[in-house]
Amino acid sequence: MVFMENTIVLTDAERMELSQRATSRSGRADDVRRGRLILLLEAGHTWAAIRDKLDSNDVFIDRWSKRFREERLAGLFSRHAGQGAGTLTPAVEARILERTLQRIPPDGATQWSTRRLGTQLQVSHKHGLKPHRLDRYMATDDPDFEQKGADIIEAVSESSGACGGLLCG
Repeated sequence: MVFMENTIVLTDAERMELSQRATSRSGRADDVRRGRLILLLEAGHTWAAIRDKLDSNDVFIDRWSKRFREERLAGLFSRHAGQGAGTLTPAVEARILERTLQRIPPDGATQWSTRRLGTQLQVSHKHGLKPHRLDRYMATDDPDFEQKGADIIEAVSESSGACGGLLCG
């Protein structure tokens, strides 16, 4: 194995923190990977060896080694805040109600699952929908059901706070 001249020198506290990150089974995978990267650089491994060990590319190694050199441990935190949670609008709630109460699943299933419904409506499962937990079956032939449902949900939401207890988990 080819080793490079040590380009990163760690303090004992930094080495201990990075070792904990690198061996963590409960932490985020990206934190583990960045911790391993810095430890490998400190040990003198080449970028080629690190690419193989971490299944990474030169951009990854360059970005995180520069951030560590400039900011030390604080530089290893991801700067991407992630995507915020979407808002379940009254119109989307009405679409969900219409789909679950008036239609059967297209794949022959007897009831809707959250994933099946999310796939059909392009709605994420993170909203906590549980259509299979309806207390009873309801059906309507009203073609304006979706719009009326949206209007009711919006009116209740506006009059009594977040959702006024209607359709809330």
